[in-house]
Amino acid sequence: MAAVNLLPLAAVAGCVDGGAPGEPAGDDAGAQGRDAEIDAAADAADAPDARAEGDAEDVFDVGAIHEIRIDMDAADWEALRNGREWWAGELRWDGESAGEVGLRAFGMGSYNPDKPNIKIAFDHFERGRKWRGLEQLKLDNSTQDPSYLRERLGTAIFRRFGVPAARTGWASLVVNGDRLGLYVVLEAIDDRFLDRWFGNDDGILYDTVQGAWGHGLMPLDDPLAYYNPQMGEADGSDLVELTRLIASGSDEDLARALDLEGFLKESVARSVMGSIDSFSSDGNNYYLYDDTGFWRIIPWDLDFDMTYPVDPWEPWAYSPWAADSLTGEPYQDPVLIRQIELGADIDGTIAELVQTAMSCSVVDAELVSSVELIRDEAVGDPLGAGAVFDENVEALRQFLRDQIVAFGGSDCAAD
Repeated sequence: MAAVNLLPLAAVAGCVDGGAPGEPAGDDAGAQGRDAEIDAAADAADAPDARAEGDAEDVFDVGAIHEIRIDMDAADWEALRNGREWWAGELRWDGESAGEVGLRAFGMGSYNPDKPNIKIAFDHFERGRKWRGLEQLKLDNSTQDPSYLRERLGTAIFRRFGVPAARTGWASLVVNGDRLGLYVVLEAIDDRFLDRWFGNDDGILYDTVQGAWGHGLMPLDDPLAYYNPQMGEADGSDLVELTRLIASGSDEDLARALDLEGFLKESVARSVMGSIDSFSSDGNNYYLYDDTGFWRIIPWDLDFDMTYPVDPWEPWAYSPWAADSLTGEPYQDPVLIRQIELGADIDGTIAELVQTAMSCSVVDAELVSSVELIRDEAVGDPLGAGAVFDENVEALRQFLRDQIVAFGGSDCAAD
């Protein structure tokens, strides 16, 4: 591969994954000897305290490719590949039995019946059951990301930047003896995730309704047309009140109700990472958490990021999907607009991002080590885009370097 390194490899030899402070040691944890910049980036992140993790940290070990084997009725597998119903299967993780689990396909743009995205629910047939402390996992087929790297790099950047984001890993999947190839393992956004980041799971977690994008937090009349309550009892009235505050509430009331810093960091980071399919760009791919009256945002689905240059001041202008999918009305992120009116320091937030959590040295170290680990598996993926893996990695590396330089990153090697 004709690699286009952000920095010469010798310059980043000591740079490894820089996890946010308080995260489990197996999740993007820095090794001894990592440079001071990565330490500074990690120390700056507003990350959760370490809590009981069981063996979950091994699941998200970005230094290994796991093997997942699923055995299930052949007819059920065919139905799973072509539908959205739950089915039963026996799962083994690196040879260890996880017992009977619930399995369901998911995804829209990434839908592929030959290599489906799969949601694993360890608690589907036994309420409260956990495996290694986990109730659920998601397996992403990476159809929209032939490099298999965008989720891994993007979520790590978010976590270092203090934005709550899923942990990731990789696994080779075998179903009924047939090898489906390399998958990205994603942490589920659930009560366990919320407790790790916010110290509670007492609030209301909302996901967006599949196919209903482009409304975001513009004024809502029918909130449940756009949002699904995932946890907690909810009728969406809290969302209606939030959108009212964003549109016309006082600055003080808005600051008490909304994590303004978290929303700004999420928006800026996702724009600098080049997303045209996010909360700020087209009102898609995120969760909202009503943390007992204080609203937070959690980014999701980054496999289409790191592709298109986006202006952090007006990200919706760069997305072809910046319109309400139900009404056709144009979309603009009302939270970002309100923050600009309030004088939010977008320039300073960008500078902090590209000089710490998304600096060339940090990102390149992660990219190089990840490619070294997964290349053979990715190139040999029988149902993936292995033939263009090297090409996609090179394009991704160059895109990230160009973005970091364009937004003021100072540690990138010269062309």
